[in-house]
Amino acid sequence: MSLPLDAADERNRYCIQLYHRTAAQADLSGRRVLEVGCGNGGGASYLTRTMRPASYTGVDLNQAGIAFCRKRHIVPGLDFVRGDAQNLSFPDESFDAVLNIESSANYTSLSGNVPGRGVNSGGVSVLM
Repeated sequence: MSLPLDAADERNRYCIQLYHRTAAQADLSGRRVLEVGCGNGGGASYLTRTMRPASYTGVDLNQAGIAFCRKRHIVPGLDFVRGDAQNLSFPDESFDAVLNIESSANYTSLSGNVPGRGVNSGGVSVLM
């Protein structure tokens, strides 16, 4: 897969390719996107810059990781919050798309809030 990248993204090429290929399954343009398990935020930053969602919220359990994301990835429309994937605090139907790229293997249960409770009835959930 040959994906043109900015020089700053090149070092994360393989992760970005996974994000791109997974997120390309849904049109994120103009949508309110939630990523559950955002890790270091690089994928969230890339998708926000290239797929142009209305907003993109990355959630991760690791508070230090969220602090890193907030400092490293300053992109309009991109926000990072600490949260538990199995106990999301967002109201139902807060998002048009919910992405979960690499963290679902860490859940003790896929019932309840993970990953689609926050997505609206016309939205999409993409689990990788």
